[in-house]
Amino acid sequence: MLIPSNTVFIQYYHGTSDYAWATPVMSTYEIISEMKEAGNNGEEAVSAVEVASSQVKAQSGWDNVKAAYRFNRKTGEISREVYELFLMFILGSAAGGLYGGMPASRFARNRYIQTSNAAIYSSKMEALGTSYNAGTRGFIRYGLRWGWRTGFLAIGFHGLSSFLAVYRDKTDLLNYTAASVCTGALYRVNLGVRGVVGGGVVGAMLGVPAGCCLLAMQKLYGQTMLEVNKKKRLEDLQEKKKDMLEREHAFKTLIGNLNASVSSTKSENGPVR
Repeated sequence: MLIPSNTVFIQYYHGTSDYAWATPVMSTYEIISEMKEAGNNGEEAVSAVEVASSQVKAQSGWDNVKAAYRFNRKTGEISREVYELFLMFILGSAAGGLYGGMPASRFARNRYIQTSNAAIYSSKMEALGTSYNAGTRGFIRYGLRWGWRTGFLAIGFHGLSSFLAVYRDKTDLLNYTAASVCTGALYRVNLGVRGVVGGGVVGAMLGVPAGCCLLAMQKLYGQTMLEVNKKKRLEDLQEKKKDMLEREHAFKTLIGNLNASVSSTKSENGPVR
């Protein structure tokens, strides 16, 4: 069976790692027919078509974005893309805080020792504690200053590149280049037009090599992050469908047992006079 170029990836449980493909313009009957021609059981593929129907309907870029960036208010569950945004901001802020805070702490402590020669302390522990307090203040001050900047750059670069990949349904160097240019321009927007242009150029100079490295790493891994997240969403849909079927089966079993119990009670008591 030839696989069209505009296909939607569908995985179904068949006891093996078999896969099927379906174009958005194909009907359910055509999907099952092609799967039969490929040697698969059409009845076993019905569940896969039902589970992936929402993915088939999502044809536009905004539909893909809505499916990827979601938040369930009832359960508090967030999608993997939203989780990655928070994670990148935390990691970027932590890295920037350490990068800016450690040298600042050492410099502030040494500076305090040099400028406090005439100070009088009651003990050696008090002198050490005062110098370390100065280092802690320097760490907090410059750690926060560097942390929010690197956190902004991390969430901007990763968020924009992921958004473009989901919207375009494609992972390539263009996503990383556009994300780095936009992030650098936004970072220097307070400096006017020259700052925006300079930030965009610097962002491109840093983002293009970073994008090449990320693409190479994903190629070595065998899957892009977009494909991994798609597979995760599909597995979640299949798991939810399986859970719903199990609950429906348990409910029907309970109703059947109750009906049988009522019928047996009526037969034991005899007809009501």
